[in-house]
Amino acid sequence: STDDEDDDYSPPPRQAFHTEPDLCRAMLKTIEAAVPLAIKSSTISMGSGLFVTEPTEAGREIYHSTPMVACVDAGNPTFCHYCLDNSKDVSQFLRARETSSKACTGCWVARFCSKEGGELRVRSLKDIAAGEELSICYIDPTITLHHRRYILKHEYFFDCSCKGVRCKSEEKHISSLMKSNNGSLKSFTLAQDNIRRLVQSARKACEHPGAYPKFEDLASIETQIRTITTGTFSASKVWDGGLEPLPRARLALAGLYMNQGKLPSALRLALQGILMSQWRSGPIWVNDVMDVLCVFILIWSSELDSPIFRVKNFPTMGDCCAVAAGYFYMVCKESNKAFGGSAKLTESLNDSFSGLISKKPGAKPGSAEFADEFNKAQANMLAWASIPKEMGI
Repeated sequence: STDDEDDDYSPPPRQAFHTEPDLCRAMLKTIEAAVPLAIKSSTISMGSGLFVTEPTEAGREIYHSTPMVACVDAGNPTFCHYCLDNSKDVSQFLRARETSSKACTGCWVARFCSKEGGELRVRSLKDIAAGEELSICYIDPTITLHHRRYILKHEYFFDCSCKGVRCKSEEKHISSLMKSNNGSLKSFTLAQDNIRRLVQSARKACEHPGAYPKFEDLASIETQIRTITTGTFSASKVWDGGLEPLPRARLALAGLYMNQGKLPSALRLALQGILMSQWRSGPIWVNDVMDVLCVFILIWSSELDSPIFRVKNFPTMGDCCAVAAGYFYMVCKESNKAFGGSAKLTESLNDSFSGLISKKPGAKPGSAEFADEFNKAQANMLAWASIPKEMGI
């Protein structure tokens, strides 16, 4: 007989840890929760889930925690997060937790996690009902539905069948688009992949001049993307500008144009990228608007007789300043909600905003007078960038 035949050991049936109340209580004691939490049987999978037990509004901290041990790069022996001590520890690797820090940050789906000051910080980015399970995206939620599911299948080894609002609405939107335009889902997903590959090739070409000459002309890349979007459906209706990867592609090309000093093209695509996308809140929105502000800052620093102001119908410097100030004001408010007021990003944005706005003549953001100025300036800018007026902020 073999050893396997003689071995009468059989592993116990696998059980989730929510069946151990003492363990759950011990785990919850290791975090600093701002709202009551409970570990119960997951409604999403076979395992355990974390639930809020009272209604939690968007923008509120759920909990934060500090690891018992922090691993620090050996090449950076003097580095230590503000909530950790023993920064001169001989090993330079293991730093014991000394204090708990009172700070917060932000998120999407039901929650968002970030790491700052040695802590994991979790905040709500939408209203969460009492008894609702907390969830978070495995992957970047801005990529296409088809690509998200592909990655989850091939890298995480499961088929996604979540009932998330974004996934359901995107799936319904695509299905409706297929029916009304006699389109094929296969050709549509292929078109999405082709757009994504085009942008990736353009990035490589800009990073390595001369290596990929076919993709160096960004205007040609734009034309190829338009050809893909207009040729996907047999009916007259064109591709919805808010469907990914178009918004991401526009933002990516805007960054490449900006690096080349072509600010009008950069601004046009950046505005189309953020205003035609499905995102209007959360960390993704904050980061996207910051990309647009980078273009505005370069325009701000341009001379009034710069060639960019001779581009046909290009907004005036006054319009650019008003729109940039309004967007900066809104991104500071959203960063406070998404990441928390004490997050380093929020503090940096607020400091930069205060410094720039102090130099702005006339009405300041937040006043009724500025709202009128902003609305008129944004209307002019949207008309120039070929963006429907109703898509403005």
